[in-house]
Amino acid sequence: MYLLEVLSGPLDGKTWPFEREITIGRDEAVAQACLALDRYVSRQHARLRNDDGAICLTDLRSRNGTRLNGK
Repeated sequence: MYLLEVLSGPLDGKTWPFEREITIGRDEAVAQACLALDRYVSRQHARLRNDDGAICLTDLRSRNGTRLNGK
């Protein structure tokens, strides 16, 4: 099991457990990790996926892009 955690902002400390994959976005109808308070997050923004122990981050054509480790 993996844990997605918000490290800053209004949802600081909020966590979502996931095993295989989790979608991050602003709309709880399509995103298991809902960041509705963040105006820079798209409705369906990005996906984290467990690929045989490696966690892969995929941007889902978000308006503002997705950064990993500041890049």
